[in-house]
Amino acid sequence: MSDVEITATLLVRSGPRKGKRFSLDGEEAFRIGKLEDCELVLRDEFVSPLHTVVERRDDVWVAVNRGVNGTLVNQQSIEGVRVLEAGDLIQVGGETLIEFGTKERRRKRKQEVTTLDDGKPKPLWQRPVVLVGLGAYLLALIVVAIVLSSGSVGGGWGLTRDYADQLVEASRSFLESDAPATSELVRGAVRPDDPGDPSARYWALVAARRSDASGDETARLVDGLVEDIDARLFDAWRMEQRRNWSGAVTAYRAIERLVPTLRCPATAYAVSRLSELVETES
Repeated sequence: MSDVEITATLLVRSGPRKGKRFSLDGEEAFRIGKLEDCELVLRDEFVSPLHTVVERRDDVWVAVNRGVNGTLVNQQSIEGVRVLEAGDLIQVGGETLIEFGTKERRRKRKQEVTTLDDGKPKPLWQRPVVLVGLGAYLLALIVVAIVLSSGSVGGGWGLTRDYADQLVEASRSFLESDAPATSELVRGAVRPDDPGDPSARYWALVAARRSDASGDETARLVDGLVEDIDARLFDAWRMEQRRNWSGAVTAYRAIERLVPTLRCPATAYAVSRLSELVETES
């Protein structure tokens, strides 16, 4: 049996339910419309009682239009059924844009405790899993440094979707390593007392790393942070496509507050891009 399984998700990119993510695990059909028993209920006047259904057919997911006003996939009206691929954008009504995504998830295995010859647990730096994680994180940092120094992202080019995806994965590698427990802060960043602060989840991850908390807890925190980074990078990309520089600055500053350390690739890029945008505006 493979150690990796593919899961499907729907992420609301714009509209009243913006930021809401739905997992399609165990679902055969996901209904979108005004009806109360729909999995995603929308009050838009252009949305039908049952407007769109995302359903599994054999090994693929498809979007099925059921609404009077039609359903768009990647800005094209679908005729009946449309096979979905990762990254496809589904528009329902006049306000809601939903991204279909797939995600590889590694099945958990029972871990054996690694000990020294005297029976004591090995320190973190001697554990193979930690070494591999740190290696992947350092490699991701090298890639980011090369791209930033080459000037291929920034200046007049701005953020691209492909590079945003790379930043998300590089940031996940950082968050999944033990590096957050010893990360330096962005200048001016302080540990918040308010649990509603954007960086509260990052500080919770730092505390979990330092206390050697359970894998389930740290995985939940990492997944939440990665989702937030992905959403903010999508906002930045969209603002840059529209040449809405003030909107892009707002999105990048949100990333800077979310994970306040330059060792996180997304934060490092956000700080670099902010300096370029502020200089351009001035």
